[in-house]
Amino acid sequence: MKLVFVSHATVDHELVEQFVDIILKSCGLTETEIFASSIPGMDITAGRDLLAAVRAEVSATTLVIAVITPTYPTRPVCLAELGAAWGVAGKLLPVLAPGINRDQLDGVLTGMKVDYLDQEKALDEIAGRIEEETGRRPESHASWTRAKQKWLRIVGDLVASLSKPEVISKGKHDELKAKLAETENALADAESEVTQLKETVQRLKAAKDAAEVAEILLPRDDIERFSILRESAVAELRKVAPVVQEAIRCQLAGDEMPWPNPMEDPGFASAADEAVSEGLLIDNGNGLVPNNDHGPVRRASQAVDALADALSGDSFEPEFFEWFDNEYDGPPKLEQGAIWRSVLHELRSRY
Repeated sequence: MKLVFVSHATVDHELVEQFVDIILKSCGLTETEIFASSIPGMDITAGRDLLAAVRAEVSATTLVIAVITPTYPTRPVCLAELGAAWGVAGKLLPVLAPGINRDQLDGVLTGMKVDYLDQEKALDEIAGRIEEETGRRPESHASWTRAKQKWLRIVGDLVASLSKPEVISKGKHDELKAKLAETENALADAESEVTQLKETVQRLKAAKDAAEVAEILLPRDDIERFSILRESAVAELRKVAPVVQEAIRCQLAGDEMPWPNPMEDPGFASAADEAVSEGLLIDNGNGLVPNNDHGPVRRASQAVDALADALSGDSFEPEFFEWFDNEYDGPPKLEQGAIWRSVLHELRSRY
């Protein structure tokens, strides 16, 4: 059965090995009664879960001696051992490596009486606590005195050879913390993008026609999606005459474009006559409508319909419509002449 648990940082194993051999064994403890994770024969057996084994050993042992070095507070496992031992009244006995300022102690050590490994009174307290908690004691006063003297001769050199933990400045810590947050955000964005791409692939597989495919491939951002639809409408409308553009706008409202008055608008009336004669517009008796049998007219109508459908549907969030009102000074009603001209301002004048 393990009676004493020596909590320490693994890199400090040389100091701890000498401490165990010279001090703890001189207190009457045998190797089988001491747990020290970095010393063969006193460590965790192969195949056991490290943290679970450490928690079990801390709970089972009678006394936990924590050897606090500069590296100790930087090791999460050491802090976990310290916390577990502190939770049981009277179980924890911390000792400091020479050179550590008591004022720098924090966590469960704050306010505790902690002595140094190179103080004879600290060594006597260790022996006293071991005897009190386990019943083990030095063979004789003389043997204990010799052990203490041997230890006090070498402890300075042992401490001097300890590895120095890397300590970064607060500025560097904040910089690394910011980079970590940035990396985590980038990873979250990448995971979200992968999820979106998978959803897009599934929707593309189920798409019924080219128009549905085009809609699926639009960006998810509302303003980006609107911009692409608007640019597509402008590009297709530029391929037809202004009079055809106007007929397409009127069609959005479910109306025919009235025949232009030759007396009031001779240029536009002449353009309407020409569009009808070329088959770009059709006179249905109530006015002029686009002839969608003509490729450029059909594509322009489709591009305008896609833009108008998006503006009148529920595919955009409410924030988009606030942006649209600020950007174009009106509601998203493309059939209204003022909004049509504001949104599609790159188009030629009708004259």
